[in-house]
Amino acid sequence: MHYFKELWRKHRFKSPFSSKTRVWYKRTKHPVANLKQIKLMIDVKAVKDDEIRLKRCEENYSRIDLMHRFIMQKLEMLEKLIEGEGDKHAVEQ
Repeated sequence: MHYFKELWRKHRFKSPFSSKTRVWYKRTKHPVANLKQIKLMIDVKAVKDDEIRLKRCEENYSRIDLMHRFIMQKLEMLEKLIEGEGDKHAVEQ
């Protein structure tokens, strides 16, 4: 009985990869040899994501810049109006 137990244990632990690698292999559906390629793909994707993010940031920045200009123009107009009102008031007095 003991002999079969030993045999079974040896048989059970004979595997081409370690269990960790095997689980990883099943999970990702990639051959283990292609790790470098996968990493490269991930890097390329990250670069693309960064480019997209940059574009978005630039768009947002230009929008904010336009809003800022618009607000500054409005402020200048208001200041002129207030100055004009002040002048009128001074003339009346």
